[in-house]
Amino acid sequence: GVGAAGAADLQAAIDQVDSVVRNKDFSDAVPKAKHRFWATTLAVPAAVMLLALLIVPAAGFNAMARWLMPWRNVDRYTFAQVEKMPDKIVVPHGEEFSLSAKLSESTRWEPASASARFENQPKIKAAKTDDKYDFQLPPQTDAGTLNVRVGDLTKGVKVDVASRPELTAMTALIRLPEYLQYKEPVKADVRGGAISILKGAVAAFEAEVSRGLVEATVKEKTASVDGNKVKAPEVTVAESEVMDFRWKDELGLTSKDAFSLKINAVDDAAPSINFQQQEP
Repeated sequence: GVGAAGAADLQAAIDQVDSVVRNKDFSDAVPKAKHRFWATTLAVPAAVMLLALLIVPAAGFNAMARWLMPWRNVDRYTFAQVEKMPDKIVVPHGEEFSLSAKLSESTRWEPASASARFENQPKIKAAKTDDKYDFQLPPQTDAGTLNVRVGDLTKGVKVDVASRPELTAMTALIRLPEYLQYKEPVKADVRGGAISILKGAVAAFEAEVSRGLVEATVKEKTASVDGNKVKAPEVTVAESEVMDFRWKDELGLTSKDAFSLKINAVDDAAPSINFQQQEP
């Protein structure tokens, strides 16, 4: 234990310290409490979120998701809602092109007009027609980003530029009537867009295009596609007709106009004789 002398010494030391610090303020030496700051910081967004939940539940849940999970890429809620737009499009080189933004059923705002701007070019506006906005955009020669704005919604669409798929070859494989006794079919180049074929012959046409294809039509009917080739079904020539070839390539571009192949059906004629590459 502590003796009487020791206790007296301790009391004296305490009294001495007390006399020294009696008039001093230690509040500056104590760390400032930040619970009020953090409570206010958390309370403000929480109050906004709760208010949004009451007024616009979808906006409230969106705010909650963005606040509670900042590491996730949650899109910002907008009162103007549109159906899904493409992230990237390919447009023909040097030609006007179009893009539409259609309001979705869940939209809470239907602006009278919307705008689109390609890079630093002038803004293009489109009025609302049948719940959608149809933009007619100027020709482009370089890739860039098209920024579409509908009310409080913004969407960036990457735009690539490419040439249209063009016809590079067109051939015809013709099986003549059996009475002519041709053992092999006749092959002809028909890039000129016209060919005369004997009535009763069977012809198959093949178009070759400058880029890989995803679909094609011949006479408005689906045709077979093999890489960059369009194979039309065989036809038995009975009368003159026109066959329209159309195609869409792997970039989503189409031929600007249909390639029209004119078939002239001709009657058989009397045989004739000619000599080619013979000396006089």
